[in-house]
Amino acid sequence: MKDFRQTIKMMAMALAMGIALCSCSVAGGSDSYGAAPAKAEASNSTTTTAQAVPAKAANSEIRPQAVLRGTQLTFYYDNKDHDTEGTVYEVSSIGYGVKGAPWAASGFVSASFDESCQNWNPTSMVFFFSGCTKAVSIDCTNLNTASVIDMSCMFQKCRSLDSLDLTGFDTSKVIEMYRMFNECGVLQSITVDSSFIQKASQTGSYEMYRLCPAQLING
Repeated sequence: MKDFRQTIKMMAMALAMGIALCSCSVAGGSDSYGAAPAKAEASNSTTTTAQAVPAKAANSEIRPQAVLRGTQLTFYYDNKDHDTEGTVYEVSSIGYGVKGAPWAASGFVSASFDESCQNWNPTSMVFFFSGCTKAVSIDCTNLNTASVIDMSCMFQKCRSLDSLDLTGFDTSKVIEMYRMFNECGVLQSITVDSSFIQKASQTGSYEMYRLCPAQLING
């Protein structure tokens, strides 16, 4: 009888230990499965966030820029990075002060506007090319002036220019042309539309051709 009781007691202890071991295993498994998905979720979240940030976000804004390559100055209206192409100048859409634009002292010989500038809508060209004394050629073909209200001193002291073609200039909103060609001493001809001539006669064009011998050619 004593042996039988001892056997029952041992079987009971063995059963209790087995249940305890199973419980620990289940608990451990539960913790493991609970933690793994959480880590995976965090990892996926981080990856998604990183992919959502666009590359070079700071350069994504379309803006006017001027790029100087040697003696050629080209204006653009885009979001491209032109730093590797030459000296880059940010361009103001509201004109400049009496010191002129930052490229005035660069020594550029020729300037032009890229086709992208047809989408640019500056409101002022004040002092835009003022003091660009070495400029021999300025091609304004793609310059959009539909929103420009002031062209004062735009070409002032461009002392190397001998001709300008401004046909296509939209002057419908212009109210000021003060000293636009002031001191352009070798400028011989300016080709313009009849609307330009009419606007010049109606606006504030005081001393528009001061010390400038240029003749207007109706293009």
